[in-house]
Amino acid sequence: MAKASKVDHEFDPWKDRHDAIGRLLEAREAGKTLREAAAAAGVHVATVCRWAEVSDMLDYRLRVAARIGNRRGYDAKSKSSGDALF
Repeated sequence: MAKASKVDHEFDPWKDRHDAIGRLLEAREAGKTLREAAAAAGVHVATVCRWAEVSDMLDYRLRVAARIGNRRGYDAKSKSSGDALF
């Protein structure tokens, strides 16, 4: 029986899945849910959660992207409803 190969480095989503991270953050900033953003990145939402557990920077960036997406959604609703913000 062959031994499993040893990983040469610790998994880093920023390095190992850079393209997926870009699509993930872009979708979150567009207001997509975490599940929808994960699908846009081509990964399962549980995978994104695991990545965020091992990368403090990714966890932070996901939170910021969610705030941006929420703000954009709020701004769009305010403009479409004609409500004044002040």
